[in-house]
Amino acid sequence: MGFLKPVPFWIVVAGAVALYLLNMALGGFVSPVLAEWISPTPVPSFMAYVRGNVSGFLLWLAIGLGVGGFMEELLFRGFLLNRVAEMLGGSSSALGVGIVAQAVLFGLLHLYAAPSCACSRASRRWRAGIVYLLVKRNLWPLIVAHAVWNSVGIWGVYAS
Repeated sequence: MGFLKPVPFWIVVAGAVALYLLNMALGGFVSPVLAEWISPTPVPSFMAYVRGNVSGFLLWLAIGLGVGGFMEELLFRGFLLNRVAEMLGGSSSALGVGIVAQAVLFGLLHLYAAPSCACSRASRRWRAGIVYLLVKRNLWPLIVAHAVWNSVGIWGVYAS
């Protein structure tokens, strides 16, 4: 599933930092292009109540770390990507289909926020799928990067 012993530890840190920086760098370019392609409609934030609300912040921080950082990586990269590739024979192209399938599904599950959000999430998880394979199917770098990304975003809503 991807819960390999993170040895050496620098791989976890390097993988997490690389994925985080890649998401920051490409997020401003890839996501807007994808979002415009599907004609997004602005939607008010369902997390607006978190602004200045310590208990709301802590609740969403726990959700962002536990569900987002940990469970989503386990389910989408650790399980789904591998199972799709396995069902298709495990070849390089099957892994490619697995990467795309888990990214698209992840994006679709974020349509509740807005089409642009779904595109952004799908493009980040596509990159996460590639990093997952580059770090030899070790989920820890992805869990750390995802948890940090969610934490920074939740802090941004709280502090705004």
